[in-house]
Amino acid sequence: YEDFVRGIVANTDNNGNIKYEVKDKILMKIAKDAKENPQQNYVLIIDEINRANLSSVFGELIYALEYRDEDIESMYAVDEDKYISLPN
Repeated sequence: YEDFVRGIVANTDNNGNIKYEVKDKILMKIAKDAKENPQQNYVLIIDEINRANLSSVFGELIYALEYRDEDIESMYAVDEDKYISLPN
């Protein structure tokens, strides 16, 4: 989930201090692009999904896939936004 949807990323500043930030990952980036370009088709191919623990990888996305275009609460907030949604 943290590598596919949203996750915490450690970054260092110019003084060498570590700062933790929540970042959107590939699925949320593609979803954002798809929302901004509704006339374009988007396809995401996930290879070797059978090797993953699906509930860990998808988490609340199971609901987001079923309830397209509706906000689903995420376990992480990006810029104080705790909700995610997937377009049709």
